[in-house]
Amino acid sequence: DPWLDALAKIVEEVYSPNDGAGKDHRAETRLFLMRQDYLPHLDGRYLQVEINTIGVAFAGMTGQLSKLHREGLRSCLMGDLDERQGAPLTPNAPLVAAHRDYCLQFVPQELRKNHGSRNEPQVCFYCFDADHLELDQRHIQSSLDELDVPSFFAFLDSKLELKRGDGEGAGAGGALFIDGIEASVVYFHSTFSPSHFPNEESYERRSTIELSRAVKVPSLLGFLAGTKKVQELLSNPETLRNFLTEEEAHACSKVFAQQWDPSRAEAAEAVAAALRAPTEWVLKPQREGGGNNFYGQELVEKLIAGEGLAQYVLMSKISADPMSSWLFRGATATRAQTSSELGIFTSHLMRGDEEVLSSVGGAMFRTKAADLDEGGVCAGFGVIDTPFVVPKMSEEECRAAGYLPNVAETKEAPTSTAEVGQASVCLLLLCGLPACGKSSLARALMDIAASDSSLFGAPDSTIEWVHLCYDEVELNCRSASGASADVFDAGMWQEARGRVVKTATEKVMTYKEHQAKRDQSSKQLVLLLDDNMYYRSMRKSWFHFALEHGCAFHQVLLTASAEVCLLRNASRIGTARVPDFSIRHMAEVFEWPSLEGTNWEAKPLVSVVLNAEDTSAEAQIQQLKTNFARPEDFWAKAPKTEEDSLPPSAFEQSVAHGFDLALRKVVSRALAEAPPELAKSRSLLAKAWGARKSELVAQLNCKLAAEPEATEASIGTWCHEAEEGFLRACVGDVANPERLQSLQSAKKSKTKEPNKTATKTKEKGNEKVKAENIGEEKRDNENENEKEK
Repeated sequence: DPWLDALAKIVEEVYSPNDGAGKDHRAETRLFLMRQDYLPHLDGRYLQVEINTIGVAFAGMTGQLSKLHREGLRSCLMGDLDERQGAPLTPNAPLVAAHRDYCLQFVPQELRKNHGSRNEPQVCFYCFDADHLELDQRHIQSSLDELDVPSFFAFLDSKLELKRGDGEGAGAGGALFIDGIEASVVYFHSTFSPSHFPNEESYERRSTIELSRAVKVPSLLGFLAGTKKVQELLSNPETLRNFLTEEEAHACSKVFAQQWDPSRAEAAEAVAAALRAPTEWVLKPQREGGGNNFYGQELVEKLIAGEGLAQYVLMSKISADPMSSWLFRGATATRAQTSSELGIFTSHLMRGDEEVLSSVGGAMFRTKAADLDEGGVCAGFGVIDTPFVVPKMSEEECRAAGYLPNVAETKEAPTSTAEVGQASVCLLLLCGLPACGKSSLARALMDIAASDSSLFGAPDSTIEWVHLCYDEVELNCRSASGASADVFDAGMWQEARGRVVKTATEKVMTYKEHQAKRDQSSKQLVLLLDDNMYYRSMRKSWFHFALEHGCAFHQVLLTASAEVCLLRNASRIGTARVPDFSIRHMAEVFEWPSLEGTNWEAKPLVSVVLNAEDTSAEAQIQQLKTNFARPEDFWAKAPKTEEDSLPPSAFEQSVAHGFDLALRKVVSRALAEAPPELAKSRSLLAKAWGARKSELVAQLNCKLAAEPEATEASIGTWCHEAEEGFLRACVGDVANPERLQSLQSAKKSKTKEPNKTATKTKEKGNEKVKAENIGEEKRDNENENEKEK
């Protein structure tokens, strides 16, 4: 591993008595703040996952959350609890001890009284920018403040200086000044990833800290001792006997899972077993922070490739019986089958060969859905939990002792979907801005479904997946008709949308007939639809489709800012890239689902919102698996809802005006953001788009007059589809201005000798449109501010 090799070279430069500075680490004050993680195994043992020696997360925050969990149990279920349940952690104690030890060694007694001075040594929290665990560290800083121990935050680019060091030892043993402040303790919450070392200077800075006399938490030696490779070696009883007695080594070995170096000959049987049953093994790189391990097919590919296997550890997977839990993220609760990883916080302070402090500082759980491989909280897989320790007893004994509520007292909302029935077909919509990652997620889902026929179903089920991508269907329509793939055609676009609905209907009907004839209740169908669907009505039409055909329905909305989507769009080539104004327009008008109230999008698990800015498709799928951990939730039939509508007159006026404003906004943005090379064509574009807009407004007015009984929903759907077609037509015109000009010329030549009847009809219609537009324009000035608000 090149990165660990570079860190090992720093160790040699600092501690080697021959080629380095010759610093004696045994003479230093050494502090470890660690968390040892364990998972319950099927055989009843808790097996060690790993030891974390650097940047241990949640030591500060867990204490606060434990109080919250304790109060929840006390007030809702059990009354008074043992004070040890949910007791806060104390990570401040070892830091205080290390700071005071430093001051006793290096600060003259007369200066120790000068408390509060900038010249006083302080504990340094050494972090990286945008550290998402800053609040966790602030809790620890607050506890230090209460004990009159000064501290400060510094970052990877802070100024470092060594003073009063051993000149012959390249400054070894000198005082470390960070941004002008002497550091008594450097508490690392960074330097545990290659991304924290972007250049050679980064390694020099880490070397400077290591050379200093400041107490490092941990030193580089301590960090390397916590790597996966060292833990692999320590899982071997023969290695343990170098440090422990026979009895101690035997006791430790009981909590170790099998670990192997997959590059070595003695690991051949373990590698073969992993290739036969990859779900029972995990391949670990030398990385911290979560989300780095290889599972399943990725593990197989790595082992077969055989390149650089020495830098990995092959470990047998720890498996446990899942338990039912509620997982909270913000105000959203999800019921899931879960497993919990136990983390035990420990601290160890040494001064030379003297053991100053060795203690256990508390415990925590990280709870995740049982079918997820990763469990990192910051990586988005798990949530923080608190161990509640009870004597070993049966469930009945727990209820009698008051540890669990009596069944008669439990009034949970129904968790089964049997009341609404189970479907054999599910509509799964993927929606979001262009370039937000819909296609990537769709491909990833189809790839997994190809190898896992029971994805989102019961273990013994067989599920067929069909992907209907609007853009691909439109391209196929153009190809079949011989039309250019680079030119937008409104008629072709409408045909493609109709074909998607027709295909979906045929699939559902054929499948239901097939099911009825063969009675294969275990077979199910997922229709995966992929489109922007930025208006609620676009999604609602599919919701009604699901209601009509008795399907399950879920819409997955991928959230990414317009700026992120624009950056991704800029990297696309050819027709895959869309004009920026279309992304900006959709971002502005996107109707995200309201997850509160009684509307159809707020129904449980109808709408799933996923982060698409910095989350991979694999992580998004894991989140979907968490949300749909119970197959009956995924296959529940779409719930029925009540429709709302405005009075006809008010609705008619608002929709006509709103539709006109929406089209104007598209035109304004498209003209404002048209490429410079289209400067000469702007007048032509403006005229063509203005005429097209007027034509659509006239069509709407005709529709309103001809269909007085039309509902708000049906007219709204028509408006939204017409606006999307208008937007796509503008996109096509910007991409192909030559075609627009040729069409305009053809139109002029066609109308040189118009039919008289048609002319009169057109003139009459134009007069009506003109009068309507004048009225609309008068209202614009009055209503624009209110509309914008």
